[in-house]
Amino acid sequence: MSTPSDRGGGSGRDPLARAERNAARQRARADALARRLELFTSTVRAAGSLLDPEMVAQFVMERAAGMLGARRFRLYRVDEAAGVLRLDARRDPERAPAPVAELPLGTGLAGWVARWREPVRLAGAAADPRFDGRLEWPEGPPRALLALPLVSRGRVIGVAELAEPEAASFCAADARLLAALLDPAAIALENALLFRKLEERTVTDDLTRLYNARFMQNYLRRETKRAARYGHQVALLFLDLDGFKQVNDQHGHMAGSRTLAEVGEVLRCNVRDIDVVARYGGDEFTIVLAETGTPGALAMAERVRRRIEEHEFLRGMGLAVHISASVGVACFPEHAHGPDALLAAADAAMYRVKYSGKNGVQLARPAGAPEPEPVAAS
Repeated sequence: MSTPSDRGGGSGRDPLARAERNAARQRARADALARRLELFTSTVRAAGSLLDPEMVAQFVMERAAGMLGARRFRLYRVDEAAGVLRLDARRDPERAPAPVAELPLGTGLAGWVARWREPVRLAGAAADPRFDGRLEWPEGPPRALLALPLVSRGRVIGVAELAEPEAASFCAADARLLAALLDPAAIALENALLFRKLEERTVTDDLTRLYNARFMQNYLRRETKRAARYGHQVALLFLDLDGFKQVNDQHGHMAGSRTLAEVGEVLRCNVRDIDVVARYGGDEFTIVLAETGTPGALAMAERVRRRIEEHEFLRGMGLAVHISASVGVACFPEHAHGPDALLAAADAAMYRVKYSGKNGVQLARPAGAPEPEPVAAS
């Protein structure tokens, strides 16, 4: 006679089968945990090797979205000086309307998270009073949303938002996993931001935020070499402000510094994206125009001269100050055969404007032509 055990339905085999099933589940969990741990460590390691803040932000959020099965995401960076949250990384469906690039601090759910340093899990985000879908998610409120602050060295530097998980909603374990990923990622992001600031300081002027003379000279050297190799032209404008001393004398050095900063902004807004604008020193500025000959350089020189002449400076200080500029123009290879000679030719042309009445544009003499002694304007 057969027994239940012999037929496979008794207690002899059931404990063994249950143990095997439990062991299989534990192995699956361990494998999943190992895969997540490997993804986690590789994300942190790779993020730490990147030096561009936007690349760090996009890379970390792509990995975080993959780990949690999120279809959409945002990463906002806190810019305290400008009083905004800047959108550094995002993923949205194709042809979805773009969210605003900058949110005023304190705006929307991201602003709340940045202010209070608290994570938020939402199911049905549209019903939450902190949520501003018009600015943050214009294509429609996400079904579920997870938002956490990025904290580095005790300071909130951004907010990460994941949305539309593959599951119905985000769970508490998802929030813990994202927090574990964002802690080292925040340090990597801040390091990239600090590197960018350090890099900018080595090539930019602190007052005007234009390039400095050293960067301009190195750039001019590279551009003249490239122009000589490929048969291009390079133009250089050398500007000196007229009447700047009177601004300092009448309104003080703070007003003078503010005027220089405004001149920098006027120049920046009236050149092409490929042009390099630099503060050469004091109230002198240069503009390098790549692949530009004499006609284009003269047109640009007249444009910036006119914009400076028409601009009312120091309106933010309750003043209406007018200054002008004397501009010298030189082109490679027409007026000089090297970067130093090009700079000298543009400078000499600028001084001819100074000595002939100021507020004008002069073209340099051809290469090899002697520069006459300047005669002061009567």
